Amino acid sequence: MPQRIRWAIAAAGLALALATTGCGQPVASSERPTNPSVIERINTETDCAQLQVEFDRAETDHHADYMKAADARMRALGCYR
Repeated sequence: MPQRIRWAIAAAGLALALATTGCGQPVASSERPTNPSVIERINTETDCAQLQVEFDRAETDHHADYMKAADARMRALGCYR
């Protein structure tokens, strides 16, 4: 069997293994502890733009607790006006 075909078969096997094992899937926020210092930082922030950065980071990281905290703080400050 030519080397090129062996490499293609190996690559296909690796791709299948990664796809079926969930490698690279985000960890749900319920499986990660919430860091109280992050919540405190969000709750004391007064800059709406910085709070949006916090929200976006939490969304990227799939961390619902931080998203909720940032959203609540933005609402309390009137950032959505």
